[in-house]
Amino acid sequence: MRTEQGECPRGLDNCQSLAAILSDDPPGATFVCCGLGKPESREAYRGTQRDIFRHCFKSEETDSMFDHDHIDLLDIIEVTSKAMATLKRIELEQCGGPGN
Repeated sequence: MRTEQGECPRGLDNCQSLAAILSDDPPGATFVCCGLGKPESREAYRGTQRDIFRHCFKSEETDSMFDHDHIDLLDIIEVTSKAMATLKRIELEQCGGPGN
């Protein structure tokens, strides 16, 4: 289930979700979310106004929360895209190439 801008999947009041994907079974048990941390929480947590984005990932075995700036998020997108392309290339090589 995808959500639009809204409440934090964790139920925290110091972050507003900008985009999230939550599990359906059970609802919200696992999720990935990127939100905008409220200024007072950013100041208290990091002492900086630069890391305004909060990125959370919760699975059955992992629960992480990170604060990032714009460049951090762009770097995460770039690295993830390159990793996905590499995995696809490996998959194609193991299958003998496209169409095999």
